[in-house]
Amino acid sequence: MAIIQASFFWKNDQPGGIGVTFGAPSYSPTDLERMFNGEISKNYMSNSDKALGSNIVGDMLAHLATIGERVARNEPVTQRLAILAALNILWLSSRGFIPKDEFNGPQFVYQTRTA
Repeated sequence: MAIIQASFFWKNDQPGGIGVTFGAPSYSPTDLERMFNGEISKNYMSNSDKALGSNIVGDMLAHLATIGERVARNEPVTQRLAILAALNILWLSSRGFIPKDEFNGPQFVYQTRTA
């Protein structure tokens, strides 16, 4: 199965929360797989795990809050910041620091291959 859309949410039910979505035409299934299920995300997850003794959780939550403030002010969010926010949400939710529900965490849409 190939990822055709990846969405990431943090406090998306509140003012200042965020939701970012990646998919066609800007991102191919190969791009999405590489970013969120391949080498990029695996390296990010591993490096974040190694930094767990520091204030990485607080830093990630502060980063998400800063992006949420930008969104609330209708300021643009760069592609780089959006991808970093997605990786932060992926790590935080997979490690239990934020809940996985309809307002927090990742959501992936897969395309199944047909014969």
